[in-house]
Amino acid sequence: SQWNVFLNPFSPAYDVSETTWAIITLKNRIILITGSVIFLLAALLNLQKREKFM
Repeated sequence: SQWNVFLNPFSPAYDVSETTWAIITLKNRIILITGSVIFLLAALLNLQKREKFM
């Protein structure tokens, strides 16, 4: 599944062609990178709202 966080691109499923596996792996990486960027931006925005020391 392209939504699997622990997808191993070096062990393709037996009943999947090589081209299909490459597309699934690419979509998985795009989803992971997009999610990481969104959560990183949310964390940085929340850091701006923190209480100041002085």
